[in-house]
Amino acid sequence: MLTGAIQLYAQSRSATTSLVLQVLPEELVQVQNGSVVLKIRLARGATASLWEATSCTSPSPDSQVIIASGTYTIPLNTLTPTSSNPTSSTMQVCLASSDGVLNDPGLSRSRRPATVQQ
Repeated sequence: MLTGAIQLYAQSRSATTSLVLQVLPEELVQVQNGSVVLKIRLARGATASLWEATSCTSPSPDSQVIIASGTYTIPLNTLTPTSSNPTSSTMQVCLASSDGVLNDPGLSRSRRPATVQQ
């Protein structure tokens, strides 16, 4: 009687791969029910300024300063308007980051308390 031995050789292969994921700064500004809802992702070390003005040329010294990524709800009446005429019928909610990556040109809204633009 002949017996045969079957030898199985398992081959194993290994490989190394890399994944590079780049998460960029991003923001979303909305006016809802008398508040500004800000969803923001900042770059490391950056901050953002949120203010109200007739023109979003530069941040107000009285801007709300955002120091971390997250979701913020800020009552509109806490934003100090930067305007020679703060009762102007149309103001803008403005946002700019300290690194210059985020620069929202402004979300217009009515200053009339009964009307909130969405």
